[in-house]
Amino acid sequence: MRKIGMSFLTAFSLYSRIPMPQIMWKKEDQKYCLCAFPFIGLVIWGLQYALKYFMVTWLCWQDIYVAIGLALVPILVTGGIHLDGFMDTCDAKSSFGDKEKKLQILSDPHIGAFAVIHLLLYVAVYMLGLWNSMYYLADFRGMAFYGTTFVYARVLSGLLSATVEKARKDGMLVAVAQEDGKSTAQKILVLEGLLCIALLLILDMRIGTMLILVTLFYLLLFANKIKKEFGGVTGDLAGYLLCMTECISILVIALCYGLGWC
Repeated sequence: MRKIGMSFLTAFSLYSRIPMPQIMWKKEDQKYCLCAFPFIGLVIWGLQYALKYFMVTWLCWQDIYVAIGLALVPILVTGGIHLDGFMDTCDAKSSFGDKEKKLQILSDPHIGAFAVIHLLLYVAVYMLGLWNSMYYLADFRGMAFYGTTFVYARVLSGLLSATVEKARKDGMLVAVAQEDGKSTAQKILVLEGLLCIALLLILDMRIGTMLILVTLFYLLLFANKIKKEFGGVTGDLAGYLLCMTECISILVIALCYGLGWC
């Protein structure tokens, strides 16, 4: 029980801004941190559902304002840690440098012009997808489907972190994706992923099937690409995958709903 509790404590302390008890961590306490990581997605969904209910039922706000509110929740919960990884990765990829140069850019705390440009594009595309999905999100089933994508995105990010070789020998990802606990973490993450897939298919077979196929294809493509360009995975690259999975998910929902596939 202590290992489970410490896994949740470390995961929520590292990957969210939710207040957690301040304790001294041991190396073994972070061994299965990635297994608890997807549960932050559940918190995001719960807060989004409550916010949407309040904004629609009590304030009677228009869809565009509700969409903005929903988009802000993940950023406020996580503190933007994954968007930081997304921006660092965009800077590194846009440099067209060699492997060492790209890894150096990932470690650079400064922000580049390409990071800002890609962030603006990301926000625009995500908001376009979310705004055009508001009718789909009008009922509980739609919100449940949307909320599951946040859990699912963290499962895929966790699997990437626990499966692909690390690009660096140090860093936060090395601490939370330890080699001696990798096999167990992979099995638990696969189980969590299967549960997410089952729930997505139960909630909406057509959109769920399309979303799963597209995101898994992107995961395989991205994993292969970072091995060649970076020599493995880092925390920033895992954050980039998470952000892209969330964006792809809402775009699939918007596109499929627009085509009447629900």
